[in-house]
Amino acid sequence: MAERFFCPDLRAHALIVLTGDEAHHLARVRRLEVGQRIELFDGTSDHAILATIQEISPKRVVARAETEVQPRERLAVDLTLGVAFPKGERLDWLIEKAVEVGVSTIQPILAARSVVDPRPAKLDRLRRHVIEASKQCGRNRLMRIEEPVRWETWVDKSDQPTRLLAHPGGTQLPQWPSWQMASRVALAIGPEGGFTEAEVEVAQLQNWTRVDLAPTILRIETAALVGSAMIINRARGETLS
Repeated sequence: MAERFFCPDLRAHALIVLTGDEAHHLARVRRLEVGQRIELFDGTSDHAILATIQEISPKRVVARAETEVQPRERLAVDLTLGVAFPKGERLDWLIEKAVEVGVSTIQPILAARSVVDPRPAKLDRLRRHVIEASKQCGRNRLMRIEEPVRWETWVDKSDQPTRLLAHPGGTQLPQWPSWQMASRVALAIGPEGGFTEAEVEVAQLQNWTRVDLAPTILRIETAALVGSAMIINRARGETLS
């Protein structure tokens, strides 16, 4: 299997040039050689291409495009995960696994009990983490990470037809609203300690459905991945049934 690299410009060029982090990773970390084949994806479509390395230097790699790789299964739903970020390595884990599961967009939310307000430098680092996770798991379309927004703002302006709020005591899975392949769904995960009752009330007034994810209290990153997997697999199951 060819190693994968991110290249934002794949517009029908016979020769493709990698620079920056990707060139360094290919040349210095992976130590690939001229003549080896690599897979390239641009992060905005479901397609990728195979290419053969022509030139290598620490800052610049040139590859010749060959054939298009058949797209893998498309993402089951357009899922926006609104989440109050956890601290430290737990956040890195959350981002990596959200990419693998198939979340389309991460919306950082600032709720009453939030403890992390991500700054631009942190968001830039997390977006690089998205690229690395996408290379590893075979995903071609990059997960987006939006700028942070206050919960009261997002809960009012979110325009997904299906909007789910994870909160203990909510509706069990069989009674969740239905959705199909390619639907647009939003899932909100609160901070440690959960959303306040006032925040839950605001969401319900805006037609968010309160849903229950498990019989136990889940940490932020666990709830985010459990809820996302439930939504995505339900859409895939309805399509395959």
